[in-house]
Amino acid sequence: MTIGPLGSGCVSVSARPGGGTLQFEPTSGGSAPMRPPDRSTLDLLLLGAIHDAPGDGAAVRDAVLDRSGGALVLSAGPVYRALHRLERNRLVRRPAGSRGYRLTPGGERVLRSRTREFEAHVRAVRAVLPGGGVTSGAGAAADRAGRARGSGPPRSDRTPR
Repeated sequence: MTIGPLGSGCVSVSARPGGGTLQFEPTSGGSAPMRPPDRSTLDLLLLGAIHDAPGDGAAVRDAVLDRSGGALVLSAGPVYRALHRLERNRLVRRPAGSRGYRLTPGGERVLRSRTREFEAHVRAVRAVLPGGGVTSGAGAAADRAGRARGSGPPRSDRTPR
């Protein structure tokens, strides 16, 4: 078994030489890494990473890790299974002679659609949390933009049911 630093307060643990990472644990003082809660979220993360930086499975995992500031740590097995599923569903493809994944036109459409759904979900959850959501900064701008697109009235306009 090998244990090595991963960054952002995490270590990787691998039980076999050259094998995939089995689990991640926080180092002292660090917080546990977040994992995607479900298949749909994992697919959204992978589609988003491939959209901005096409590449092989390892490059896609690294892109998610980097873009999340080290908060989202993805194990190799689920990532490769998800990439193969996305390829079977014709959302991503690997051009002949290439190991890198690219989005198909269908993958682009699904990414846009699932991104809108995810953002609406986040807005709804924020509205339920104490404080009623974000009141300043980029999150508030996104909330206001969502309301402007018709996703619901501002919180102060809502009447209790």
